[in-house]
Amino acid sequence: MALRSAETFELIWSIQFDTVDPMHNIWRFGLFNCNEWLVIDWKTSQIFHISNDGQLKSTLTYDQVPYRSCQFGPNT
Repeated sequence: MALRSAETFELIWSIQFDTVDPMHNIWRFGLFNCNEWLVIDWKTSQIFHISNDGQLKSTLTYDQVPYRSCQFGPNT
């Protein structure tokens, strides 16, 4: 996963995940609080919390398949 500037396309940060599946789009992304990200891998039922500087903050293996993420409330 790479985050790039919308104006210059310059790389801001990138992070590599261990799971790869070229035949399917296994990733779902959701912007989270304070410009952090939730990345969902529905094939392994994992949710990754990525900090605003591209560091992995936490990983959660969910009981059921998480297909989407949604934030309720303000971005604070």
